[in-house]
Amino acid sequence: MNTLLLILALVMAAAFVVTFSLVPWRARISGWRRWVTAIGCVFVIVGALCFFAPLISCLGGLDWLPSTFEWPIGLAKGVIATESGLRVVPHAPSNRVQVYEADWRYLRGWRVDAAGGAIALRPAEDGNFDVFTARGSRHYVYTVDGALLSTGESAKYPGDLGLSVFVPTPWWAVPLTHPFGGWAIAAAGLIAVVIADRGGKKDAADARNESKLLNRLLAYVQRETGKGSHS
Repeated sequence: MNTLLLILALVMAAAFVVTFSLVPWRARISGWRRWVTAIGCVFVIVGALCFFAPLISCLGGLDWLPSTFEWPIGLAKGVIATESGLRVVPHAPSNRVQVYEADWRYLRGWRVDAAGGAIALRPAEDGNFDVFTARGSRHYVYTVDGALLSTGESAKYPGDLGLSVFVPTPWWAVPLTHPFGGWAIAAAGLIAVVIADRGGKKDAADARNESKLLNRLLAYVQRETGKGSHS
């Protein structure tokens, strides 16, 4: 099932990228409207990638990323601290867990099989920690190095057990922190494309009207000229 969903997500993301990469070259517009269309398409493509990336991660499509890759998190809920002072941060949109030093220096991260649902963390013995999933009611025990020690079932999802903390995140990576950020960027780009397209159609209509008016004027002049010559 996950494989089919992953393929569908990849196809949809690729469709957005290919379609809006071609729009600026196929649109019958010129001048500033072409530039607005091009910029709008870039926004749509970036927004679509930011929207689909967490879903692809949840489905295991980004498991090839090394543990040294840090997913932008921004505001995180359910952050816990281990006995050694390390911070463990869950990121539900990508189903990842990431480990940081006390000063927020990134150490490592990995995906947890949470079926795209929420993740709750709880400190455990020996510096390890528990992971509970809202979907599937799974209970995992991990080391801070990312080693899975045990897998089981939980009777009830405990909810957020840690703190809400803002993880230092570059401004340009904020859209990846939540799918809504990608959706907002794509929507803004789409609005720009529509505005430029409508403006281009209006200009074309105005040009056609001016052409019709000019043709009528020329026809009138020709008729009047013809009358004058016969008289």
